[in-house]
Parts: sequence; structure tokens; C-alpha cells
Amino acid sequence: MDGWEGVISSLPGLSWFYQFALARYIADSIHLSRTSAEKVLADRLISSDPKLEAAHPFQLIAWNLGRIAMSLKQLDRACIFFERSLSLCLPHKETIRVMAMLPLAGLNHIGCLKPIHLESLESVRDTIRHSSSLNPDHFKPLLSVGAQESLNLLWDQPSRFFPFMYR
Repeated sequence: MDGWEGVISSLPGLSWFYQFALARYIADSIHLSRTSAEKVLADRLISSDPKLEAAHPFQLIAWNLGRIAMSLKQLDRACIFFERSLSLCLPHKETIRVMAMLPLAGLNHIGCLKPIHLESLESVRDTIRHSSSLNPDHFKPLLSVGAQESLNLLWDQPSRFFPFMYR
């Protein structure tokens, strides 16, 4: 591929893991000064309507597309992508289910959080508390405070709770 233009033209044919890495890169760096090609790529990513399957890494693609849309001030699109990420996380076992906290933090941050989302948050927090495979001490700062404080903390410090490949 030749630079960003090559990535843009190849976007539909990229593997899902490549698309995850690309969405993650753009979401993490969009606040930096962008080239016009990077802006086109960011817009193309959130304008597309990818078929997001109920398997890893689709929940993370949706989460990062929500972050990109939020950065581009397209809050309606951000809300849609965060909702999709949430719906892809919740039915899974513990490791992916706990990732539902990321889109919940995004929904909270942009003002789209609904009472049903708070119920989902409590369900995920209960999953962590009763898990035999997750470390509750690692998530203790998110479990020992109220819902809003937990979501704010996670939004501000996602890498503290989720390593690189879990965001």
C-alpha cells in the first residue's frame, strides 16, 4: 500500500484485525494534527457500515469507531457505535463481557447513557466480582465506587484497566 491513500482504497478488503488496528490507531491519534488523507480515512471509517459479527475483534472495532466519531463531533454516530460495541460484548463470556465497560464509559461521556445501560454496568461489575478467571483486585477501583465515578474513571484511564489489545 502506498501511504494513507493506499489504505483508503484497500479498506473494504482489509482483514478484520487490520481494520481493528487501523481504527485503534486513528482513535488514539485523531486529536493530533491530521493530514487530509488521515481525515478522509477517519471519515470513511465512521461512514462505512461494517458488518460487525458477534466475535472478537468486532466489539473493539465498534468501540474505536465510536471514539473516532466522537472526536469528529458526530455524537449520534458515536452513540450508535458504542451501542453496537456494547451489544457485541454482553453475550460473551467474562473476558469479552468485561470489555462492555468501555462502550458504557463512552455512552456516559457523550451523554447517551440510559437506565438500561446502568443495569448492564451492574451486571458486568457482578461478573467481575464473581469471576474465577478475572482478577477483581485489578478492577477494584471500578468496583468500589458508584456507577458514574466508575465510568468516568474508566473513560479517563482505559489503559489502566484494559491492556492494548483489549481496547
